[in-house]
Amino acid sequence: MKIVLFRHGEPLDLAKEPISANDLGLWIAQYDSGSIKAESNPTKLALAIASESKLLISSDLRRSRDSADRLSTGQSVRQNALFKEAGLPYSNHKTLKLTPQIWIVVFRVLWYLGYAKGSESRTAVKVRAAIAAKELISLAREHQNIVLVGHGIFNRFIARELLRQDFKGPSKPSSKYWGYAVYESD
Repeated sequence: MKIVLFRHGEPLDLAKEPISANDLGLWIAQYDSGSIKAESNPTKLALAIASESKLLISSDLRRSRDSADRLSTGQSVRQNALFKEAGLPYSNHKTLKLTPQIWIVVFRVLWYLGYAKGSESRTAVKVRAAIAAKELISLAREHQNIVLVGHGIFNRFIARELLRQDFKGPSKPSSKYWGYAVYESD
């Protein structure tokens, strides 16, 4: 059995002007509803790897769905919210303004430390990743070779679960756009 975890293509650019922590929630919603850049395409090797799969799965976020469509060589693409990215928390503070990129780093670090206001907790993400890995394993048993087009953080959580289930592969899947990692089991 083979499970390939891809990260989506490069997302469309969003506003980079400083915003308050309170406005980050709206920025996240815009990011999650956005697609990928027209010029962001998978490499020939990525396309070849995806073409070997019997099934492509994506999260229900548009950047993942659109990336899966670009990877597909005729396979159907199944969408499932189970595979969406681990949410990013934010707060209701309005005074300090930073760029969204800085807020993302700040709140992702806080998320790892246990802060989850406005998002799924790290513990909840671990539970969802265990369920997602079981679903992928079940699909791989049926189809032998599958591809998930997901997201950077959540793919890492899934990878840990696959390794716990005796799959062989890297401890950390690539976090680059169109990056991937292959996990195999007998």
